Parts: sequence; C-alpha cells; structure tokens
Amino acid sequence: MTDDTSNAKVDQQQGAQGTEGDPEEQLNERLQALEAESQGAKKTESKRSPAILVTGLIAICGLGLAAYTVSQSSTDGSSLRTGQSDPFQNIGTSAYGHLRVAQGAEPDLQPEPEEPQQPEPDPRYEEMQQQLAALRAEIAARDAASETDNAEVVTETPVDDDRLSKLAEELEALRLRDAERDSEAARIAQDHAREMQRLQSELDLARLSGGGDNYDQSGNAALDDRARQAEEARRLAQEQQERRRSSGMLAFGGSGGGGGEASGAAEQREARLSDNEAFVRDAGRPAQVERASVIVNPANTVTQGTMIQAILETAINSELPGAIRGVVSEDVHSYDGTRILIPRGSQVIGRYSEGVELGQRRALVAWERIIMPDNQSVTISAYGGDEIGQSGLTGRVNNHFGQRFGSAALVSFLTILPALATENTDDDRANDMADSVGQNLTNATTSVLSESLRIKPTIRVAQGARVTIMVDRDLEIF
Repeated sequence: MTDDTSNAKVDQQQGAQGTEGDPEEQLNERLQALEAESQGAKKTESKRSPAILVTGLIAICGLGLAAYTVSQSSTDGSSLRTGQSDPFQNIGTSAYGHLRVAQGAEPDLQPEPEEPQQPEPDPRYEEMQQQLAALRAEIAARDAASETDNAEVVTETPVDDDRLSKLAEELEALRLRDAERDSEAARIAQDHAREMQRLQSELDLARLSGGGDNYDQSGNAALDDRARQAEEARRLAQEQQERRRSSGMLAFGGSGGGGGEASGAAEQREARLSDNEAFVRDAGRPAQVERASVIVNPANTVTQGTMIQAILETAINSELPGAIRGVVSEDVHSYDGTRILIPRGSQVIGRYSEGVELGQRRALVAWERIIMPDNQSVTISAYGGDEIGQSGLTGRVNNHFGQRFGSAALVSFLTILPALATENTDDDRANDMADSVGQNLTNATTSVLSESLRIKPTIRVAQGARVTIMVDRDLEIF
C-alpha cells in the first residue's frame, strides 16, 4: 500500500512537471490524485476489519473456557462441616452452662463492692443543734413562768363587788348632776335668747319708725344697752355649755318646752311685721357656709343639670292627666366623658298635667324614671322641656271659642226673647209675665253661662316630638 501511494505521488509530480503550462489540466490531475487516495484508504480499512473480528472471537472463547475450568475445580472439593447442637442441660450447672476454663488461667472473678464510707459529722452542725435545743428549753421555761404569774395574779386579785357598786352609784350621781346643770344652762340660754330676740324686735321696730312721736334717743340707748347685756349673757351661757360638752362625763338632758315657746313668740313677732320689714330683717341674716363635696366616681356619675335628648313615643292630650313614654335619642356620657352611661334607646317614663289655664300654651311634663338596655333603672324627678330646654311642651292649643261664646250667645238670646215677644203689645199683664219669664231664664242660665266660660284650653302634643330632660340630681350608674 505504501508503494502504491509513492508511485501515485511520483506520477503526480511527473504529470505536474509535464503540464505546468495548463491550469485546467493541473486541477484535473489533482482531483484524480485525491480520488485515488480515498479509494486506497477504503481498501485498507476493509482489509483490517476481518482480522479484528477474528481476534475478538478468539479472546471471548478463551475467557469462557477459563471460567468453566475454575468452576469445575471448585465443585470437586469436600463440603464444609456444620456444628450440631447438644440438648440443654440445667441440672447442677449455672445459668451460663459448661464453660471450660483454660489451663493455667484463673477465672475472672468480679470484685466485691466496697462499703460506703460514712461522712464525718460537722462539729458546727452539732453546735447549732445544741444551741437550738437550749433555746427551745428556755422558751418553754419562760412560757411556764408566764402562765404561773398570770395564775397568781388572777388568784391574788379578788373581785370587790361592794366597791364596784359604790363607784357605779357615784358615776350615776355625777351624770344626773351634769344633766341638771346642762338643762339649767340650756334654760338660761333660752331665756337670754328670748330676751335678746324681743329686744332686737323692739329695736328694729323703733329704728323703722324713727322720727315718730314714740321714739327718742334715750330709749334707743337703753334698748342698745339691754341688747348688749342679753348678748353677753347668751355668750357666757354658750361658753359654759360648750365647756360642759367637752368635759369627760356628758349627759344630755331635755330642754323642756322652752324651745316651743321661743319659736311661738318669734312667729308672733314676725307676723306683726310688714312685708318690707320682714324683707329687711331677712336681708340682714348671715349666709350659711356650704362645704364643697367631691364627686367620688366621676366615671360613673351623671351630674345634676345634664340634658338628656329624647323623642316622645306617646301623644299628649291635656284634657285628662296621664303617663307618657319616650326614647333617648343621644348618648349621655359620664362626668369625665370616658363612658356612655345612658345609651341611645333607653326608655324614659313620665306623666303630664291637665291643669291648663286660659292663655297657657305649654303642657307641664314631669319625668320620673330611666330604664337602660342593660337592665338598670334609675329614679329621677325632672321637668320636661322642648328641644331647646324651655319648660313645658308646645303643641296644638284648642281654646274652645265655639263652645264658650256660643253658649253665651244662646243664653243672651233666650233672655231677650220674651221682651221681643211683648214689644208691640200694650197689655201690662203680658209685659209683666214676659219680664218674669226673662228674669227666670236669666237666673237659670247664669250658672250654665259661667261654666261654659270656664272651659279650659286643651293642648295636644303629637308623637315624635323632640323633648329634653334636665337631670335634677347626681346619678351613679355602674
């Protein structure tokens, strides 16, 4: 194959040298050379492939023969011997069976456990135990001594009943004496108070009627002196009474009927005064001092003056008194504004009055109870007002003008009817009879006319009217 290739290359070189002048011939020659090389390679491959196949088959057969030989040699050997089990023997042996001990070897015996060593007692612990026992013994001895002392005191202190009875009698006598002195001081104070009141009344009357014939400066000075003396005596009596009240033993006695007499005399004197004099005396009285109180639970309190907005569920007709009911339309908060105490939807119960006078255009309403949705109820006594807080409820007013003045016109016509009937007659007897009939009709219809003129107006308030309720007291709602 190498010779053919070299010959082809030599021929190509010779052909190339011979045809250097023609390019087309050179290309054809090169093409033929390439085709010849490819055909030679194919022939070489075709020659190599059968040899490779034969070699592979021979190798496979050799490997199979070797494997068969090895397997036959292994089956020719003797089989392995297996052990045979003996019957279990448990007579005169231990639980571990017959164990053979190698000659010259000692059996491995398990060492016996050592006894735990007891810790040595701590001397401090023993000292503390001794101290604790000594303290317990001392406490027991003290308790026994205290019980013995108490028993001796009880046995050595006898009860003296006679002495106790004497002390009780002396105490009762002192109480009676103090009661008598207290009642005497109260009587003296009342006498001085009555005298002071009388002098003050005379002085006021004298001052109010100043400039008259019965008043002079000397009399006024005498009255002032007597008033000062009475005031001083009253002050001394009050001081003495206060000292007795602040003493260790106190017994309040009755004041008798002096208080009633003093109040009756004062009422008689005030009855003699005119309205202007009474006004002047009332204006001169000292004003009382009121102490402020603290609202304990502001989160649960609706204070006095809080306005509750509501809507009427029942209508009002003032011809007869009756009960009414409303529904709260806005939430009512606590005093500090943190909670809703009266929620919307709460019911309010009240009543209205039939007492309507001529010219009155408002119905009087009073609210008595609030019922809340959480099963709580609170009692009030508050006036009802309209939507801006004015007292009373406005509505449609019926003054009954037809009934009142129609009855009056009918009565007037009946009284003048006999006079009209006898106007054109000259019969004195008929005229007298007509006058008598007219007078009787007038007397008979006077009461009817007066009753018809006294017919009261009627006020009607429809359902759904907006009302306000002003709380009249502090309400605590939880």
